[in-house]
Amino acid sequence: MANISLRKWDYTPNTAENLIIETKITDLGSPNNKKSILGYFFSITQETDNTASTPAFYTLQFLYRQSVHDIYRQLGTISNIINGTQATKNNINKVVNFEVPIKNIMQVQLKIKSLLIQGDFSINDFGIMYREVRTTSVEKHDED
Repeated sequence: MANISLRKWDYTPNTAENLIIETKITDLGSPNNKKSILGYFFSITQETDNTASTPAFYTLQFLYRQSVHDIYRQLGTISNIINGTQATKNNINKVVNFEVPIKNIMQVQLKIKSLLIQGDFSINDFGIMYREVRTTSVEKHDED
């Protein structure tokens, strides 16, 4: 008979150190059509109470790399620390558009990293916005 272990989810706010969330390597389609990363988006929830003895605290880094042999590069960061105090927004849905796209991407792996997260905090969504690199070829069509 197999040993089965069940655990009950603990909803009590906690502290996490050295949080790392990585996706798998994602192929962005045909190698003939390279992509450009135009930006990234995320959705996080922070349940806060201004009277809490340990308010929620977080600083997140959003990173990417193009292969398992590549190094991670930063997409951006977000933190709720403003002038040494914790900002108390409940839901944050943000889209970050780059001024200059990251070009010639064929595959990508995403990573969220944080040295410390404290309190009732969750990451709901994270992803990139991309499109095919435009070519300079011109198609001519006959009217006939």
